[in-house]
Amino acid sequence: MKLFTNTDNQEVQDKTSLESYSHYLSNTNVIAQEALTDYLFKVKDKFTNAYNFITNQYTDKIVQDIVSNKFETLSKIKRINFTNIREHITSKPENFNGKFVEYTLDLINSNNVMLTEVETTLNNLKMSIASFINDYDDKKLNTLYGSEYFKKTEKLLEVHTKAIAVYFPINNGNTKVKFKDILKSLHDVDALYKDIEILDKNANLSRLNYIAKMAKDCSELVDVIIEQNKNGNISLKNDDFKKQLTEAIYIAAREVEFVSALYANTVYFYGSFKNVLDDLNKLSDM
Repeated sequence: MKLFTNTDNQEVQDKTSLESYSHYLSNTNVIAQEALTDYLFKVKDKFTNAYNFITNQYTDKIVQDIVSNKFETLSKIKRINFTNIREHITSKPENFNGKFVEYTLDLINSNNVMLTEVETTLNNLKMSIASFINDYDDKKLNTLYGSEYFKKTEKLLEVHTKAIAVYFPINNGNTKVKFKDILKSLHDVDALYKDIEILDKNANLSRLNYIAKMAKDCSELVDVIIEQNKNGNISLKNDDFKKQLTEAIYIAAREVEFVSALYANTVYFYGSFKNVLDDLNKLSDM
């Protein structure tokens, strides 16, 4: 899972491709079986990728390593005059630009909002897909379960996507930075310790694994639709019910992908902050 960025060409191309596909499905009146199957496979991959990434993480040990020497480190850096180290080089997450304390506050906010939101989204999507599988009839006028909800959650997703993307404006692969560019002062270190403890509490592996399991459940339900479509059980008529479903699946997949990327950013930040602490400890001994 890559760090979140505004300028990753592959991610931009992928997003544009799926957005175009989704827009096409939302506006055409007839859709070929192959086109619908291809689209569902592409969107389904987002659920699968998120599941695979989240279920292979072990962040508990990373956070434990960071906070285990908290008081010793805070005591040692009191010896340092920040003015004397402002120009020294340390580590940052790849492509990151901004102050750490501002970034962690946005990570906390986005995690708090979007983890709760994605749970609701995936629950709604499971019921929406089930209603489509069980009740779809192109001779009836149906409205997808939760159709209005998905429109609202998409707007919320855009807000938080922009809030995090602002810290990754340029895709240059840079991981080195001056202390003055990520810290306002050494008082930030204590605040960052507290923020990491909040992040670890809210974005914990147990909760994320639960979300990953829900994403896998949705992926398996999408497989059912794919099989029905292959077997010719879904008509070529692209009515509102089908349009609403394909849009709901797309929105939910993007939301899961964002939560996974948000978690990746959190993990990478832990690693960078650990390197910053190591550098500060070395400087305190000089």
